[in-house]
Amino acid sequence: MNLAVGVSFLYRIDKDEDGNNKKAELVTDCDEIKSFLDAHPEGEAGNVGDSYYYITTVKPDNSALDSMLNRAFGKPTEVHEISGLDGGPLDLAIRMVSS
Repeated sequence: MNLAVGVSFLYRIDKDEDGNNKKAELVTDCDEIKSFLDAHPEGEAGNVGDSYYYITTVKPDNSALDSMLNRAFGKPTEVHEISGLDGGPLDLAIRMVSS
């Protein structure tokens, strides 16, 4: 389901003892995510306390959505057309052989 609708991740950047930015860390704690969203209801990047937070997103995967819909409602009928070399109709000759 996440692939079909897209995914968002919350990252936090803390400061070290010298005031330099540390490497961004993925936030997985529900309470910390809630605190960020309470402080930034629109999800815009910003500080909460001494840490800087930002959200990244991954686009939805259309093939995952197609697969989900096919499983829920059945795969739609596919039509395949075959044409001759000149783009016109394909002439077939059928020969019946009796044994």
